[in-house]
Amino acid sequence: MKKEHETVHAQHQAMAKKHEQVTSGREELHKILANLMELMKNVK
Repeated sequence: MKKEHETVHAQHQAMAKKHEQVTSGREELHKILANLMELMKNVK
């Protein structure tokens, strides 16, 4: 039973880590998009 619990815990941690990476990646994208919008405004 304990071993099973550890496996589930490890899987959960891996998922949490992945989610963190996705979230930070999304934030980076938003920053890039915001910068692009600013550039477009300046070009007009």
